[in-house]
Amino acid sequence: MKKYYSMSIYKNEQDDSMLMYPIGKHEVGYGVPINKPYLMDVPYTAKDVGITIKECLNILINNEYTDEEKGGLVHEKVTGTKSFSKFVKLYKYVSVALFPSEGYVVNPWVREKRGYTTYKDTPELNLNLDATEEDLGKGVLKMFEMCK
Repeated sequence: MKKYYSMSIYKNEQDDSMLMYPIGKHEVGYGVPINKPYLMDVPYTAKDVGITIKECLNILINNEYTDEEKGGLVHEKVTGTKSFSKFVKLYKYVSVALFPSEGYVVNPWVREKRGYTTYKDTPELNLNLDATEEDLGKGVLKMFEMCK
């Protein structure tokens, strides 16, 4: 399996604020949220978004978190929304994965009643490793337009 780093980005449909946090690896291999969130309020630029994405991914690349920061309900701690199904109604979701030998993969997710999912035909955006912060931010913002 290829090595990669991933993160979650949620965009509030009411005020366009964004919540971002890295996804680390649990000892048995599945992804867990890292409680090192970034909250972006408007106004922000595509470049601001791209800079924040790279900062978030660098937490994983540089292993800048402890076992105590793994897991938990980061979205609840930051937004105060205790019900995940209510959170899903308020926020669109895009994931970003960085493959160090290839580049970035950005996926929009589809809302379901109790969470998010992707389908085989869900579009994805691929960006090279040399993508600028502006390119990365523009790509993520474009993928949010494809979220349902």
